[in-house]
Amino acid sequence: MKIRSIWLRIAALAAVAAALGIVLAACGSDPTPTPQPTATPTAMSAPAQPTPTSPPAMEPTATPRSAAPTATPTPAISEYEKTLAAAMEEGVVSIIGHESELRRAILKDEFEKRFPGIRVEYLGLPGGEADARCESEWDAGAFNYDVVMARCTDFLFEIADEGGLQPISDNVLLPNILEEELWVGGFDESYLDTQDEYIFSFGAFSLSITWQRTDLLPQDEITMIEQLLDPKYGPKLGFADPRTDFLANYQAAFIYENAGEEGLRTLFEDNGARIFGDGAQLIDTMVRTDDLWLAVGFPDHRLKSFQDAGLEAAFNIEATKFENACWMGRTNGFVAIPVGNPHPNATKIWMNWVLGEEAQYIWSYDSGEASARADVPPGTSGRFPDPTQCNWRNFQTEEFQVSTRLLNPTRDAVTRILDALGS
Repeated sequence: MKIRSIWLRIAALAAVAAALGIVLAACGSDPTPTPQPTATPTAMSAPAQPTPTSPPAMEPTATPRSAAPTATPTPAISEYEKTLAAAMEEGVVSIIGHESELRRAILKDEFEKRFPGIRVEYLGLPGGEADARCESEWDAGAFNYDVVMARCTDFLFEIADEGGLQPISDNVLLPNILEEELWVGGFDESYLDTQDEYIFSFGAFSLSITWQRTDLLPQDEITMIEQLLDPKYGPKLGFADPRTDFLANYQAAFIYENAGEEGLRTLFEDNGARIFGDGAQLIDTMVRTDDLWLAVGFPDHRLKSFQDAGLEAAFNIEATKFENACWMGRTNGFVAIPVGNPHPNATKIWMNWVLGEEAQYIWSYDSGEASARADVPPGTSGRFPDPTQCNWRNFQTEEFQVSTRLLNPTRDAVTRILDALGS
């Protein structure tokens, strides 16, 4: 992304200038310059309607949203410098997390560019495999990860209750990270654990139950979720397979919560709703044919590529807007740090970077998932929570119990129904 690349070069030059300033001011001190936290890009205000195509330009001298550190180094910055030096000695931070290559590129590659002296060992695994690995290695006393990222949620809730996680605030050294006003929904909504200390979510989401071809099915034709069960929609309603597709499982849970297993049976057994192997097949069919009016498990972050290709139908696909059609809250884009992690200093440097504005800006534009930082605009319009369209349902929290309450029962019900149909 050319604009972001220019912006990051500006940030890098700012870092060099800041480092030289400290050397000149520190008479008799060690002349070796160290990377400064002021390299983090200055804050900006999100536009009313941010464009998803490219990041807006940033003025390097813009006034930060929150109070910036003074020219004189504060104790927090001094502690940061000491930690950075120790992190360079450790030379590595180990992460177990989501298998997405987009996430890996941000959390590993971008960090290594920013801090070339610290290597990131990133193990990305699917949910079930990650869960089994976390539990078995923890029980065997062989848990050697510094950070758990967006995986092993139930395991983390359990060990948090047993004192197995570090408070996130103990690992934050820089200002403008944990302030209340910086995070959508407020500071308290940033934590997923009941203690509000250990599992910090930095992602925000807006999740619609279905997406629809508005040229074939006007928005005002459906006004409530129960109307999806109308047989007239039948095979015009398509699903990415909720048994294997994570997003489809979540969106099918909307229907399960409102209509139960009988509602799902109506859709698949009686109405003949169509099942696609994955979201890619679903969106391709919806864009290239007129066979689908509605889609569950629709990967909206891929829609832009069809629009860029000039496919007219891609401009007629929107998230449904009927009552209770949208949930919003925090995502499973979270971080947690186990006690006794092997590289504590490198972990702190990584943590302060990933929760800061620079990394969250990259996350928002490159991952397809909005940052929950209020000073970072969403890279994909429609992904950012809109209280005028959605209900706040922070269902990633330990208290909500989304897996036990919704995801697992939905997946089990769909499995029973589709297996019986031979699908």
